[in-house]
Amino acid sequence: MAVTAVIVSINNQQYHYDNGVYYTQSSGGYTVVNPPTNIVVNTLPEGAENITLDGASYMYFGGAFYIKENGKYKVIDAPDGAVITNIPEGAEEVEIEDEKYVFYNYTYFKPFSQNGKDMYQVVVMEAAE
Repeated sequence: MAVTAVIVSINNQQYHYDNGVYYTQSSGGYTVVNPPTNIVVNTLPEGAENITLDGASYMYFGGAFYIKENGKYKVIDAPDGAVITNIPEGAEEVEIEDEKYVFYNYTYFKPFSQNGKDMYQVVVMEAAE
């Protein structure tokens, strides 16, 4: 983790944020973690994707979706139907009812190809009853 990391907090839990990556302190130093929903950061790194869905604007970087509020960026749950161009390492391929999905950061993505490029669409799954 770089010395430029800043501390951000939510629900009495501190995270270190550096260039789109979140860390928590662990016994051996720091561990990379997924950001919690509703945590707010001042900036996103270069390379964050702009996404427009149903007239709303979102940002995506490193497996997390953000909305811009008051000049800052807040982590949100993945918006159903959003399409992204990459998924971070560590994503898991799963099969549900004979359909293939990619699962990452509590979100299912349906892979597809558009103009020869791999794309991934957020699919919100209903909880099993």
